[in-house]
Amino acid sequence: MKRKMCSLILAIVTFIAVYMIMSFAIPGFRIKLEAEPAVVFVETLKILWPFKAAVSLIAAVLIGGLPFVFWKRK
Repeated sequence: MKRKMCSLILAIVTFIAVYMIMSFAIPGFRIKLEAEPAVVFVETLKILWPFKAAVSLIAAVLIGGLPFVFWKRK
């Protein structure tokens, strides 16, 4: 049970972190608008969400599966 909860938390945190990094830190994934940050974020969600979600999901599955790989079974 502890391993499953740790895996779930890691997956959720990884998904959010990777999505936010792609949204704000990578210049190629940002939309260049002369608008408020909230408007830019919403427009980015509308346009690039399938790609960002797929990449984030792959990273979340890989990182979330680490507790199953490295923890020894009792």
